Amino acid sequence: MSGTTEPAPIGVYFDTNVYIEFQEKRPASQSILGLFTLAAERGFRIVTSELSLAEALEHPIRIALETGDHTLRDVYENLIHDRGRLQAVMPLSRDVLIRAALVRVQLKRLAGREIKLPDAIHVASALKARATHFVTGDERLRKAVQSIVDRTGVHDDEPRSTLTAVASLDPAALSALADELRHHP
Repeated sequence: MSGTTEPAPIGVYFDTNVYIEFQEKRPASQSILGLFTLAAERGFRIVTSELSLAEALEHPIRIALETGDHTLRDVYENLIHDRGRLQAVMPLSRDVLIRAALVRVQLKRLAGREIKLPDAIHVASALKARATHFVTGDERLRKAVQSIVDRTGVHDDEPRSTLTAVASLDPAALSALADELRHHP
């Protein structure tokens, strides 16, 4: 065996608002579709949390209760589920919840940033999945994740975070992310 190490597999974590942006055909939806296509071509995985399903379903359930139309609910349920090698949906396990509490404490202690528990669950899920990239439309969460990227680890009892980049839902930022992923070994 030579002394070279193989690069870590790429995992791109999608916060809930990425799926909403995509489904509602907002400005970044084509860029998000491009990331799904790139993931299929390059063999990396899109990752999210089961929490994304719960958060994304709130509005569709309200619509279904008011109108009887379950179409949008069905769309989100089909969009946010395990897709083998293309997409993984992380379970809300005890480990993820403990890690979320640690993330909240450490971000406050090390970076002076407070994040809500659901956001900490997203970060903990990304860390548990060993995601390398994190995509969110939430500016406060993006800054919190950037704090993690900029540090050697999220908390003292865990090895270095695999997160190397965070992107907003700005189409230019997503295009830059896609370029980076295209050229990743």
